[in-house]
Amino acid sequence: MTKELLNQVAEQLPEQFQLDDLIDRLIMAEAIEKGRQQCRDGRVRTHAEVKKRLKKVMSAEDEELAFREATLRNNRRFRIANAQTE
Repeated sequence: MTKELLNQVAEQLPEQFQLDDLIDRLIMAEAIEKGRQQCRDGRVRTHAEVKKRLKKVMSAEDEELAFREATLRNNRRFRIANAQTE
């Protein structure tokens, strides 16, 4: 972060403000500046690339969720079966 960016953020604040407000705005300004630098460096993805990547991640998460649900069901069945044999 540069002093210039810090000054720009400070200028937008009211005369009285909470420290949390300043910190939130600085974090946001830094994230925006980071994104702009990534664009200048050519580190961007097209909308189609993002959709494809997100679809892959979401399907992997769906598979993981289905596996966890099946595991929980099997564990419940095992506990019920064991409780009935005792």
